[in-house]
Amino acid sequence: MANTIADKVAAITGATADTEFIDMGKKFVVTSLPIEALREIGVDGSAIVNDSGQASPNKIISVRRDGRVCQRVPESLAYAFDLTRIYTITVSDGKSTVSGETIAIDEITLTARASATTEELDFIPEASNDATAQNIADALANLTHLTVSVTTNVVTVTGAKSASESMTGVAITISSGTTSLFNSTSLFPKYYIRTGKVFIKPAPTASATGIVTKIDYSDISDDTEFDNIIVHYATAMEFSKLSEVRRDAVISHIDIIMNATTGLIKLMKDASPTWVAVTDPAFTKSMSEALPTPNIPSLDLSSYTTRLQAALDSMIQYIGRDGDNTVQTIESQSVHNAGYWIYDEDSEMSRATVEVAGSKLQNAAQEIGHMQALIAEYSNDIQGELGRLRTELDSVAAEAKVYDSESQRIIQSYSAQVTEEAQRVQSVIAEMNAYLSGAQAVSASIQGEIALMSQDLERSRDYYKWAVLEADRIRNQYIPPPQQTQQDERDRR
Repeated sequence: MANTIADKVAAITGATADTEFIDMGKKFVVTSLPIEALREIGVDGSAIVNDSGQASPNKIISVRRDGRVCQRVPESLAYAFDLTRIYTITVSDGKSTVSGETIAIDEITLTARASATTEELDFIPEASNDATAQNIADALANLTHLTVSVTTNVVTVTGAKSASESMTGVAITISSGTTSLFNSTSLFPKYYIRTGKVFIKPAPTASATGIVTKIDYSDISDDTEFDNIIVHYATAMEFSKLSEVRRDAVISHIDIIMNATTGLIKLMKDASPTWVAVTDPAFTKSMSEALPTPNIPSLDLSSYTTRLQAALDSMIQYIGRDGDNTVQTIESQSVHNAGYWIYDEDSEMSRATVEVAGSKLQNAAQEIGHMQALIAEYSNDIQGELGRLRTELDSVAAEAKVYDSESQRIIQSYSAQVTEEAQRVQSVIAEMNAYLSGAQAVSASIQGEIALMSQDLERSRDYYKWAVLEADRIRNQYIPPPQQTQQDERDRR
């Protein structure tokens, strides 16, 4: 019983499943389905503890820093991560500060008190502005996510997301940094992708690690709801591969016919007959009747072999050679061959170009038939000429009977030489016909391979279509198609 994806593919195609095609099917799943459909099989990557970035997976489910989900922002806004807000707290009249007035840093309140308390975030305003500033800085030092410094009457606070005051004699301003909504903090971390890596801001540390929950195609195992997609996709690729095997067989068979050295057409042309003239004998006595001269027609197949070569060359261009998926110049137009469309995963176009290649094969078969007909006509012409020669030789032989036996022997020898040459030519014609019959048989084999190639491409197209339909079915469970969304909205109304 087929259990694994590889078993299921093999059960359909009858061939051992190619792991590369199965991986391609898994990649198709990852790229085709929404995150919601893949979330259950998400895998946490290794902990990130620095700012060096982590290789981006095929698809990101979520990114977290110190347990908090990071918001993704475009790389173009990454600058906001590196611009830290710097607030300045300027004490201009500390002695006028009223007890109970406040400063808020990241929504944490510092309160002015008339006298010392046990609260870490309370501070005492002093008559000296510098002393008041120092007291504020001492209170802020208890907020460990901030960097605080003081110079005379100015407190500098780095790393805060927000700062405000409701206090007499004290003012807060942003002296540098950014007010971008995309600014990252430990409470609101962000991430972006650059040069194939995931970067988290603020930078993760050993105590505040970053985690990328991901889906790589290699994370998809057997026996999931995605099996049908992967099986159909891999099967489509397998049938495309089988069509390439058929294509290679076609190329091999064409070589049997048209190879420049050993091809059947080359052997046929080499065997093309040439009539060797029989030397007229010399009679010792004059005769009123002259010996007949053979009038043998010529046999020229060059125009047919040229067209045959052109048809098969064009056919090869349409189906493509092994590893050839480039643009071909076919009949004065730039055309992608079947090899291109196979690698482009477009079985419909592959099948179309194979059908055109089949028509070129029919043209080639017609040229072979024309040559067979011409050779048959040539053979009949030679037979007719032999009949004429025999009739005229019989007439000369009848006259020779009144002469001597030597004249009769000469005529008989000449007739035998003409017959022998005619038989030789006929044997050459038979040899040529044998080569053409062989070419015709190979052409039939090519036609069979073309039909199987087209069939494999048809299957490839069907299985690819089924993979897409299954992916659409799963996708629509999470993302309704536009028509359904509109209907749902009408139902709510």
